[in-house]
Amino acid sequence: MAEETLCESEAMRRFIVIELGDDCITDDPTILNFRHLLEQNGLTEAIFANFKADHRHDRHAP
Repeated sequence: MAEETLCESEAMRRFIVIELGDDCITDDPTILNFRHLLEQNGLTEAIFANFKADHRHDRHAP
């Protein structure tokens, strides 16, 4: 499903910075394995906290 979402959603492709035709889209099992590794090592919350901190100012931009 994640692989299909990346193929179908331009917003998702822009978010993770890939271009159809130029970049290889990772298959679902690899994405899921990566997600599990992040969760097992307690990195999911840290990544999102970092992302939120980096983009907090974007909401206030004109």
